[in-house]
Amino acid sequence: MKRIAPLSAAVALVLLSLPAWAAKPPPPVCLGPAQVFAPGIISTPGLNEGRLAFTPDRQTIYWHVNEIPGPPGSDALFTIMTAGRTATGWSTPDVASFSGLGQFADSDPVVSLDGQRLVFSSNRPGNQGPYPLNDLWVVQRSASGWSEPVNLGPNVNSPYNELYASLDRAGNLYFASDRDRGQWDIYRSLRQPDGSYGPAMSIGPGVDHSHLWEFNPQISPDGRSLLYATVGRQDGLGDVDIYLSRIERNGRLGNPVNVGSCVNSAGTEFHPTMAWDSNELYFARVHETIDLMVAPIEMP
Repeated sequence: MKRIAPLSAAVALVLLSLPAWAAKPPPPVCLGPAQVFAPGIISTPGLNEGRLAFTPDRQTIYWHVNEIPGPPGSDALFTIMTAGRTATGWSTPDVASFSGLGQFADSDPVVSLDGQRLVFSSNRPGNQGPYPLNDLWVVQRSASGWSEPVNLGPNVNSPYNELYASLDRAGNLYFASDRDRGQWDIYRSLRQPDGSYGPAMSIGPGVDHSHLWEFNPQISPDGRSLLYATVGRQDGLGDVDIYLSRIERNGRLGNPVNVGSCVNSAGTEFHPTMAWDSNELYFARVHETIDLMVAPIEMP
């Protein structure tokens, strides 16, 4: 009788660090229609806005803008902006201190749940792949502001594109990459005790995911639920929709459920950012330009 080889240390670590959950969630509950987020201040005519991120106290936001959109890995330029909460809404946006105005494709910011790190995508010099492909970079919070950007290195980045990071409470990193023959899939890199990241591993495709692009992951703080965008599903309302899946016991992505018509439309929706404690889903929608939206929605 053949003996079954024991799990490798890396695989065992993944399984032990992941929560158990059911395979498919019930659908979210829409609590009202989506609205444009901060029209005229954050969402503006003539510019494309994407990937909204909040600091833990919800007093500061980051997002990216550009004038001429382009696909990942193109030479389209993006700038990360920031604004602070005021008594009447949000302050006049400024360029984030670490972002190059009109120099690079700086995009997809996300702030860690402790507020001490911000991860973003960029095609700036120092990437693992050739220009203009994108890597993930990180800045650290200090008393004087954000540090200089540091590339997250070859355990996370590849010679291909890495975009749209998300972090759970343990600091584990979720992101999208097209490293598998141009197929966009979602990857996870576990935070190590020394603060570095372990080798990235794909969490899909699962039973109901084969041959579909999946990107823009937004992990819940407890690491159990994942929002993401996907293209061309038969149960979609438009060409690109936002879906919700559970992370299964084996660490893979469970079967998805469409988040519903208060978010998805016959058009294109992507870039989910969930305020899990206040039942608000922020996302991007294509109008004449790309705008940031917000919808009241209760996740299961």
